[in-house]
Amino acid sequence: MILAKVLVNKLFLAVVSPHIEKAKASTPPEGFIPNPKLNLLEQVSEVMRFKHYWIRTETTYREWIRRFIFFQGKRHPREMGALEVERFLRACLENDSHCRSRR
Repeated sequence: MILAKVLVNKLFLAVVSPHIEKAKASTPPEGFIPNPKLNLLEQVSEVMRFKHYWIRTETTYREWIRRFIFFQGKRHPREMGALEVERFLRACLENDSHCRSRR
């Protein structure tokens, strides 16, 4: 019985494990890197499609990002921090009827 388990383990290591290593090597270690030539919202779409998000989720995320950028005077999010996010969320809660109805 023990000899059978040892043989099965050796067979597994010899036959299956090389294929597992090849599969691991084909996926990027850090995840997906979007095309830097695309604009920000297109990069967001590319990453979300890679991660298999629903199209409605992608559309909603893109819309919130667009609102955030326009609220901040079309500045790139890379230039902003937590303070700008807090201002946007406060303004959204105070002014936007869509947010108010969800409280």
